[in-house]
Amino acid sequence: MQGKAVERIQQLLRDAGIDPGDVDGIFGPHTQAASVAFQLSKGLVPDGEVGPVTMKALRAVRAEKPPPTLRFRRQM
Repeated sequence: MQGKAVERIQQLLRDAGIDPGDVDGIFGPHTQAASVAFQLSKGLVPDGEVGPVTMKALRAVRAEKPPPTLRFRRQM
């Protein structure tokens, strides 16, 4: 499996703190291993496939993270 959908999965895994390897759109061994690691961390069936349940959990993790903020330091 490959393409934009896989890139999205890889980016969501990365956002969840799990390294899928390169975000290259190829569902290879690194992405599969990252999928299993994510599934185990969330108590899901660790089958390495990103179906509807895993995708929902990935999206939920991203939604939990607050947006980044910029901090400015004033020099005197």
